[in-house]
Amino acid sequence: MIRVLLLSGWILIYLTLPSLAQDKLAPLRYNEALRSSTKANATSSQRQIARLPFIYEIDTLPLPFFDDFSKNRTKVYDAQVGDENVSLNVLFEFSANGDIPATLEIKFDTTYSITKPLSGPLVYEANPPLFIEFYDSIGNPIDFDTAWTNVISLVNIGEGTITFDTLDPDDVLINEFDTLYLVDDDKTHWIKPGNEENRGGAYINNAFASNFLTQGVATFDGTDASGVPYDISSETTYGPADTLESKPFALDPEMEDVYLSFFYQAGGLGNAPDEEDSLIVDFFNVNENRWEYAWSTEGNQSNTDDWNDRVWLEVAGSDYKRPGFKFRFRNYATLSGILDQWHID
Repeated sequence: MIRVLLLSGWILIYLTLPSLAQDKLAPLRYNEALRSSTKANATSSQRQIARLPFIYEIDTLPLPFFDDFSKNRTKVYDAQVGDENVSLNVLFEFSANGDIPATLEIKFDTTYSITKPLSGPLVYEANPPLFIEFYDSIGNPIDFDTAWTNVISLVNIGEGTITFDTLDPDDVLINEFDTLYLVDDDKTHWIKPGNEENRGGAYINNAFASNFLTQGVATFDGTDASGVPYDISSETTYGPADTLESKPFALDPEMEDVYLSFFYQAGGLGNAPDEEDSLIVDFFNVNENRWEYAWSTEGNQSNTDDWNDRVWLEVAGSDYKRPGFKFRFRNYATLSGILDQWHID
């Protein structure tokens, strides 16, 4: 069975092109396996990485973590209203002391309520501050401010009355309510980068690699998550291509001997990476909220049929060993087709 699949992979990668002088073999520009899958699910939102109006919750993964790529465990963004794992979430732009008013008139300086005692001068008492929190379009807090009410009270002890006065506001906040949907997490391992619409193009397959170690691999090349080249403006367009990003892990600074290990193959049955091409691993620095380089290898390798020795990368230091750590694979390649392939397992 495996040999049949490998042969099919070879057929997918190469085709005969007409030429004025002679026929020649050339790499395919499109990954038809991915394109067919995309066409079959054209009405789903799996390519809409922005996710709106759905918010996909991402749970942390525990250790040990293992993925042999026998199944595609990349999260698909295809939720529908009415799904069992989808719940309604009403969004708003701000809250004040935990309340969610439709409108709020505020003063930027402290305001005072007044008490007129039976005798003596008036007593001025500062009104309690309003702690205002602002939220982005998916409900995450992004800013805060402090203000005061523009409504002041006058208490007349002698007359036993309370009256109110309204000062001209310095600003009027208006809550524009919106409806989003929360989607519970699933048992997937990988997520598509949220800021790049179709950048998660690593292809889980059992066709492109040679001498499989397990049933499946993740393949990186110059086509996106739909099997379409990233850039066909030129045959030699080059740059960052696929990304395979893990979900966050529930790491702890007290953990010892935490490693990421994997095998990789350059080329296999596909187009082998050239010297300028590379496969890269990044670790996410939780404290600094940024990706950092961890490892890489270059193309133009002597044997494109064999797997390289297992790579061991230690996850060390308090910047990484804490809840929220994640890692990613990515590649640099020619962006005009199924070119410069790397496979990992």
